[in-house]
Amino acid sequence: GLAGLGMLAGLAIFLRGQNLLGRVADPPDPRLLSRPTPIGLSLETTIYAATVIGLLVVWFLVQNQQLVGSLLGLFGIVMLGVILFYAFLRCTPVERDRLLVLTLLTLFSVLFWALFEQAGSSLNLFADRAVDRVVFGLEIPPATLQSLNALFIFTLAPVFSLMWLSLGKRGLEPNVPAKFSIALALVGLGFLVLAFGASLADAPGVKTGLIWIALLYLLHTCGELCLSPIGLSAVTKLSLSKIVGMMMGVWFLASAGANYIAGWIATLTSPPTGSGAAYAISVYSEVGWLAIGLAAVLLIASPFLKRHMHGIQ
Repeated sequence: GLAGLGMLAGLAIFLRGQNLLGRVADPPDPRLLSRPTPIGLSLETTIYAATVIGLLVVWFLVQNQQLVGSLLGLFGIVMLGVILFYAFLRCTPVERDRLLVLTLLTLFSVLFWALFEQAGSSLNLFADRAVDRVVFGLEIPPATLQSLNALFIFTLAPVFSLMWLSLGKRGLEPNVPAKFSIALALVGLGFLVLAFGASLADAPGVKTGLIWIALLYLLHTCGELCLSPIGLSAVTKLSLSKIVGMMMGVWFLASAGANYIAGWIATLTSPPTGSGAAYAISVYSEVGWLAIGLAAVLLIASPFLKRHMHGIQ
């Protein structure tokens, strides 16, 4: 709700200051907006009406998670078919190779986001039930720990930017698939670190130290910095110019699917009865090792994938 209010405030500021942008903020041809549509309304009014209808559809989908999961799976399969059709029938060999590499990286991103997005669900519950959050006599609300990711992003993004530039000048910067591999390894390592910290609190009534979940968020944020901006850049560079918009949509479709899978993983951390911190940790250990294993596979394949990017950095 607060995000919606913020967007309304931003829209109000934009409209009030639109004259300061000259003609940059104007539609290319305002006459097109007044053109009638088959339903008898102007194009502009039709857009507004469709937006309201779309909002109602989204509201309905939010209430029906099973339908959302089915639609995500359906659209994912359809778009994969569209990409393969386009790659093999509409592209040159170089364009095809780049598009297939991008598709493979997008698939690997699904696992990363599915594990990374445990932050807002199962990890939040774990922090509430099994983490000692008392610092200097004050108890930190579990949801407050969600701000660690933002804190680490602000502090580490410049460091990563400078690191990539420095390594690039020396010819040591990892290629894009290798950076994805590092991201997967870091997200897996974060869960293993938390599992190790939880194993130290093996006495009844003893909770996991706050430092361990903080380290998890630190490692996950480092992984995000290796994948998220790199992935968005890869979409624009590896796609054909005429389908960049579609491929960006596929990237976010993969993120949406990952969030649905994240919810499924979160349900696995809930035991049949009780709070079950040990039960959750066993799941975290398994997905942590899975991520590291797939990271190793991707790292081994990275030289092959780099060759098929045909010079794209």
